[in-house]
Amino acid sequence: MISRKSKPVDYYVRLVYSNSFTRESMEIYRQKARDAEEFVCIEQDQLPAGQHMIEFLSATNRTLPGIVAEMKRSFGFVLDNTFDHHLVPVYIEKLFDLCLEVRKIHPWWAASLPLGQLWKNINDYSFYSIHPSPYLIETYDEVDRLLNEETCWRTVVDSLQSVISRLDAYIHCLKSFEDALTFCLDKSTLEPLSGLSTLQRAFVFQSFFDDLLLNSSNVKLTLHLQETGSSPLGTTVTRTHLHGSDESYLQATENKNMDFNSIFYGSQAIGEIRDLVSMVEGKKVEMGVSIILQSPDDIYMVCSYSFFRLLCSNVRIKRCRNCGEYFVPLNRSDEQYCCRMQKNGKRCRDLDYSDKIDTDKLLSIYRTAYKTHNARKQRTKKNNINAEEKFKSWIVFAKQLLEHAKAGELSIEEYSELIRK
Repeated sequence: MISRKSKPVDYYVRLVYSNSFTRESMEIYRQKARDAEEFVCIEQDQLPAGQHMIEFLSATNRTLPGIVAEMKRSFGFVLDNTFDHHLVPVYIEKLFDLCLEVRKIHPWWAASLPLGQLWKNINDYSFYSIHPSPYLIETYDEVDRLLNEETCWRTVVDSLQSVISRLDAYIHCLKSFEDALTFCLDKSTLEPLSGLSTLQRAFVFQSFFDDLLLNSSNVKLTLHLQETGSSPLGTTVTRTHLHGSDESYLQATENKNMDFNSIFYGSQAIGEIRDLVSMVEGKKVEMGVSIILQSPDDIYMVCSYSFFRLLCSNVRIKRCRNCGEYFVPLNRSDEQYCCRMQKNGKRCRDLDYSDKIDTDKLLSIYRTAYKTHNARKQRTKKNNINAEEKFKSWIVFAKQLLEHAKAGELSIEEYSELIRK
């Protein structure tokens, strides 16, 4: 039964965009314990702006339709067999497990699909659906039990129907987003579109294919100051810091702001201002946009914002030559490989480097010679204090040889023989 399952922990995701919108950082926070108010950052990575959205769309459009189809089948059985107290709880448990599967698709779903209330509703129904109830044996009243069961049943059905309807709607809107990426940002598709800018393509797509594209609810963004290069991994924050306070903006401002006049014009002004300055002095700080994902509506908002910025930046996406998925070039527009991690533990970008090494005979010879000389240095450095310096001198010599060979001044045979010395 669901009542035997532990309540799922909550997650939050924070996306931080650089001021230039060339990169974005995704931070994943996990609840320290069930019902705890503190969250700890368990993962953080930085990718080209828009890449997290592309990976979310790819994973969701590949996996979500099958899960939702199974949800609909199980939910149909629950509706058709309301009073089957043996099988209905089993199917309700299956529906809850499918909700957990959705959260596993991508961190955005883990953060935007909280299941605490659904878990509670199902447990309440399980409590009253047992007949006779072992928990009410001393004060047993069948009429009360049936009334409570009916109330809890309706709450569970409404909750599940809301989740399934929301996910079903996302299947269509996120598929449209992926289509928009191909239509607007992939310059290799549809020759007639080659003369249009990304914004012109977006206008065509919105006009003829999806008039709701980017028409999400008002985007509420906050400016985020963070120390450049700092990592939040392992840091702990409270729920109110991530979720936001229930206070209105005016109340929060009135209660928490320091008094400017007393700080700036007071008798101790110089000392107090120096204390404030010391907090940021010598640190590299950048202004960016920070968005918290905490509900399903936020997913569409983040996709809209990311797509909008990609359009305005005139970014062109490409398909990785290794995995075939879309990616945003990170450093150069002619990049052919993405930075996704593959099953062999290597990133596609690492495979790009390996391919270049293997296809370039000169670099292959250089790599072999480098390994040989480095191994020789390691073997002799205990007895030869100059081993490290000799190895560094050889590196300079080897690089000079490589440049001469690349310029055609040395044949491959001559280069191979000289670099081994």
